[in-house]
Amino acid sequence: MKPGMKPFSRKQQRSGLTLIELLIALSIGAVGMTAVISLFVVAMANNSRSQRDSTATLLSQSILEQVVLAGTNNVANIALTDCLNNNFVINTAGGAAPGVGAALTAGGDIDFSQAAPGNNYSMIYNVCRTNGQTSQYDVRWNVMDMNVSGATIYTRLVRVSAKPVGTTAANSYLLPVTLRGTAAVAEN
Repeated sequence: MKPGMKPFSRKQQRSGLTLIELLIALSIGAVGMTAVISLFVVAMANNSRSQRDSTATLLSQSILEQVVLAGTNNVANIALTDCLNNNFVINTAGGAAPGVGAALTAGGDIDFSQAAPGNNYSMIYNVCRTNGQTSQYDVRWNVMDMNVSGATIYTRLVRVSAKPVGTTAANSYLLPVTLRGTAAVAEN
């Protein structure tokens, strides 16, 4: 030993990590990484669900606007084509309460537990994604004449709803949204 140097104590010689301490640190790190990875998986699933719900709402809004723009007295059938070139006809004819087309719940929303209506008041619409995948949406609508005098319909209530095909309340946190709009005769 050189002059002026002190001998190492046992405490100074054992300053590294033991194998047990290393295993404990790695297991804590693994638990933390598992939690972070599961957080990313849940976030991606929520993002996908939000995208489907937003697309359904935008599709409902598009149909609602077309039916409302058709007016009240001219019974128009509107042609629509999806991304797979399937042609659909949107029937805009209304009727007395509860309306014509899709069945309604007690709260006035479109009832997806009932069979899809015929006579061009429903469709299975395809939306093509940029990644080459296609999503299908069950779109239904109901048209009710509200203010009628003779042959003139002054006000019409339109309800439209869409939901991704194959989703139910059990596997989707959000239920389909029913959008409502009114068509009215323009006064001169």
